[in-house]
Amino acid sequence: MTAINVFLRRDRAIMMTDAAMYTPQGVIVGFGQKAVAMPRQRAVIACRGAQKVTALLAMELSITYPSFDAMAENAEADLRTYHEQHLMELAALGMQDINVVVAGWSDRINGPAGFYYDSTVDVFGMVDGFVGGPLINDEELDNLHSIECEIDVDVAVADFDPIRHGIPFMEAQRRMRIEVSDIADPISIVGGHILLTDVTRDGVSQRVIHEWPDEVGAPIEPVPFKATPPVGLSRQQRRAMEREARKRQAV
Repeated sequence: MTAINVFLRRDRAIMMTDAAMYTPQGVIVGFGQKAVAMPRQRAVIACRGAQKVTALLAMELSITYPSFDAMAENAEADLRTYHEQHLMELAALGMQDINVVVAGWSDRINGPAGFYYDSTVDVFGMVDGFVGGPLINDEELDNLHSIECEIDVDVAVADFDPIRHGIPFMEAQRRMRIEVSDIADPISIVGGHILLTDVTRDGVSQRVIHEWPDEVGAPIEPVPFKATPPVGLSRQQRRAMEREARKRQAV
């Protein structure tokens, strides 16, 4: 599984992905770029499952469609067809399903947009504000709220900042144990580094904004949650956050 998070601000689409490749037992086998930019369409694509699919779909969609809007209009049928045509190949890679997320700049609405397709439940949809995965559990939602980083509770998507809010968000995903196989125990799956992709009216840019000390041959080992203030908080906000943390400890 891959961490794929998309946030649609007023001025841009933001995609944040991790980099770790691992065995079903959680041992890291390498690091890679899981989000592929499509400059011509002013878009970015990422997939969960077989990472080979990301590059192949990026190439096919880039060749076929001149814009994000044209791609989004046909994506539902195209992605279903792709999955049906490549089912045998995907099975050979150990993944029979695809979960695709695309974010880009729409000329039709003159703003950021996104769509997703999940073959496991045969669902296609447009991104409404933000979409994130793996889903944050209740414990980690409480942790995020304690540092004022819970999306749509402490911060509106329109005001989302990838450093102040996005890094803690993905740290929460990293701390969770996820079941990726019926032959192994749940594992931590978010590792390597965080790749930030920005898509604006002017184009696509990518950069690494955070790195973890993960190593090939070892499992991902997240550090326990510590209620430290996110970057950019004022003194008044930090004090309010500390008071909230003390109240939680008292309970």
